[in-house]
Amino acid sequence: MRQSHGYRAVFPLLLIAIGSYLLVGCIYVPMFGLPKEGTDFRGMVGEKGSQKPIRPEVATKDQVRRLLGAPKEVSPDGRRLAYLLQVTDDYLIWPLCFGADPDYTWFQLRLEFDANDRLIGYRIDEQKDRHASRDFRRRGID
Repeated sequence: MRQSHGYRAVFPLLLIAIGSYLLVGCIYVPMFGLPKEGTDFRGMVGEKGSQKPIRPEVATKDQVRRLLGAPKEVSPDGRRLAYLLQVTDDYLIWPLCFGADPDYTWFQLRLEFDANDRLIGYRIDEQKDRHASRDFRRRGID
């Protein structure tokens, strides 16, 4: 029985594919903001008229803690809370070096409550940097 000519082409095509893969240098792999550290609050916080569960004049401190867990920072008077979220944006993979380098974005959610523990305002800060966590902590909650 004779072999099919299709099998003869597999090995050279495989060598071409592997060689091209190794010559590229680096490969970009998008991660689309995949959460890495912290609770993902991005879809939970909204303006007063929105349908989001955390919004001014509606959410209480207890509801926020139930949804997001313990905050990273609390002000001395307990009226301001801060949450930190790290997401992975992408990876750069170097096949020849057997290494990968991720790019991260950090988000900080700052919530302010009134004397009755009702949310009166919020702010979300974003920083695309590996050291953003340190920067957010240095800045504090005030």
